[in-house]
Amino acid sequence: MHTLWVSFLLILIMAITGCGGSVAPKQVPMNPQATEFLYVGTSQPGLLKFDIAPDGSLKSSNMGSSVPQVCWPQLNPVPGALYSLSTVCPFTPLDNELRRFDLDEAGNIVASTPPLSLPSLPSGNGSALSFLTSPDGKFAYVASLAKDGSQHISPVQIDAAGHLTVKPDLGISSAPIDSISCRCDATHIPDAVIRTANGLVLSVQDLQVNSSEEGPHVSYSLYKLDEQTGGIMSLIDSASLVFPPVNFFASYNGALILTGETESGPESGRLQLFQVGVTGLTQLRSCLPDQPACAHPGAGAFHPSGKWVFVVDTRAGGIWTIPLSGGLLAPEKASFLSANLLGGLRLVFSSTGKFLYVAQWDGAFASIQGFQIDQTTGALTPVAGSPWPIGNVEEVTGAVDVAGRN
Repeated sequence: MHTLWVSFLLILIMAITGCGGSVAPKQVPMNPQATEFLYVGTSQPGLLKFDIAPDGSLKSSNMGSSVPQVCWPQLNPVPGALYSLSTVCPFTPLDNELRRFDLDEAGNIVASTPPLSLPSLPSGNGSALSFLTSPDGKFAYVASLAKDGSQHISPVQIDAAGHLTVKPDLGISSAPIDSISCRCDATHIPDAVIRTANGLVLSVQDLQVNSSEEGPHVSYSLYKLDEQTGGIMSLIDSASLVFPPVNFFASYNGALILTGETESGPESGRLQLFQVGVTGLTQLRSCLPDQPACAHPGAGAFHPSGKWVFVVDTRAGGIWTIPLSGGLLAPEKASFLSANLLGGLRLVFSSTGKFLYVAQWDGAFASIQGFQIDQTTGALTPVAGSPWPIGNVEEVTGAVDVAGRN
């Protein structure tokens, strides 16, 4: 029974990644002189690389022989490298591997490590369910499942040479659940490491499901981090979403957190804006379906500048640009661009902040649509040549911009 539970947990985590945490793109410093690449991970073997031209158009680029086959990779960029946690190809739910891809100054992958071992993980076999890096690349946070069914989030120190040291005693744990008798389950997955004026904070996505209920219970818990050791120090606060959400996501910009959710029904969406403080979360704005820009959000993200949030609305058939005025959402001033975005949805920005790329898939075919962002108003314009096909894949599991240097 335990093996079946592990299989269910991993599949559930992949579903969570597609619905929620992965819509928060990795942000890299703005550099208008950067040579840029967009790296895309999919459910099929291999990573994809696209060159980003000055006009924002994408061109498929040769990956090179240094990248092995990977399937369903979670992608995390750090200075000079890109970490990939993937399943072993062909897809088998219980096997995964962690690799580091080294980047040259232009952002090209020039070398790959063998699978990296994490023998001190509480899982007992070194197997990680997720791998999330801090913005400076000094720490990672790894979710793992122990043999007794307990779940753990452990900090991992990353030294200058790229060596990984697991520190399970500085992490957090949750007690095992007898999922057979209660017909329920829960996952606790690191979602983002955010820098605030009061230090680093870890956001953890908590998801609970019960076979007798419709849909999951979703919340985000925030923990203060020790910047010297990477240790998870204390719970700051948590925010719960409406039950049961059909779709949900979270995006982060410094101390600001945007959550979006959609319930069943024609007009049942909600956006919430929170600020992380020393003692907890403060809700700054809740935007309900009476505002068209908040009626049914499918995915969303902060612009790197913090001036706008972009929200995909598949029911209305396009993307909303919602200004942030005085740190508050201003949906009454939102603009809308029609776009044929069907499902899946991952949002990522170029490092200059001039372009937004939306990866989408329908369970069989995936593509990327590109939009130029007016730097004064935030209004979107489709990039010529968009969309660009990714291919026949079941899911896009990661999309990150890696800005190189001339």
